Amino acid sequence: MMLSIKDLVSGYGRLKILYNINLSLSQGEILSIVGPNGAGKTTLLNSITGFAKIFNGKILYNENDITGEKPEKMPLIGISYVPQMFNVFPSLTVEENLLVAGEILRSRELLRQSLEEVYTIFPILRERRNQKAGTLSGGERQMLAIARGLVQRPKYCF
Repeated sequence: MMLSIKDLVSGYGRLKILYNINLSLSQGEILSIVGPNGAGKTTLLNSITGFAKIFNGKILYNENDITGEKPEKMPLIGISYVPQMFNVFPSLTVEENLLVAGEILRSRELLRQSLEEVYTIFPILRERRNQKAGTLSGGERQMLAIARGLVQRPKYCF
């Protein structure tokens, strides 16, 4: 299993949001989490990526226990998370946003390759690389947010 969640109970502070969640995802599978606002979709992703508190259960990623791992460790193990909101630094340029996200690579050559790859995927970001992120359209901001996740070269991007 690429991702396995067993008997997960998680939430924030002392508040439990999710109870006894079990799921597994194999290499090459696609999983969709669907539900109304407040159903726990974001809390599930926050639990996997270290932003929520784990009260009980296990989260295994490629058979390694990542339960309660810190969010800053996720890119190092191949997981990138793109939050729905507050996902870019509006006062930084497009390229500065990408460079900040790419710091995790610790290799100028790898960072250069990653930038080229995201600029190939999102050519408008290359055109706007010196523009402040806060002045981008909503769609361009979403492209930048996804590019920030991809520039870290993750195996998986949530």
